[in-house]
Amino acid sequence: MRNRILLSLALCLVSQATFGASSYVGKVKRIVSPTIIEVSLSDEEFITLNILGLKKNGEQHCGEAKGVNGTACNAMKAWLDGKNFGVIIEKVDGKAMYGDIVVGDKLISQEIVRHGYYAVDSTKSMSHYLFQAELEAYCNYRGIHAVNKGMHEVAKKCARR
Repeated sequence: MRNRILLSLALCLVSQATFGASSYVGKVKRIVSPTIIEVSLSDEEFITLNILGLKKNGEQHCGEAKGVNGTACNAMKAWLDGKNFGVIIEKVDGKAMYGDIVVGDKLISQEIVRHGYYAVDSTKSMSHYLFQAELEAYCNYRGIHAVNKGMHEVAKKCARR
């Protein structure tokens, strides 16, 4: 419930275009990989945003991505191409920026995890909404979790929730 309230607040900020120092409105310039997006803030200005909270294992650039990474790249294009969206910057480390993107009523990090494209990096994020999305993908054998289909342990764990 708390996460929905926070997401609603973030969406209100995006829709009202009243932003603090770490929130912007942008459009996709280029999807480098499913977790690295170049965002145009204006005609002259863009940033490279790393999506926070995702475990990056064997990530590929979208031009050469295959398998789950290729599917994730296609999904990112469908979610972002041609749309204005909110950009929330949570951390800056040198030239690297980390945060999330809000499109409509969805956080991109949560959608990436919910569809099983990536797992949650618990060393960098303890966000309950991401763990819930990962459990949903795990129990429904989506994306990277498809290898678990038919495993008794998975069915037993998911039946308890």
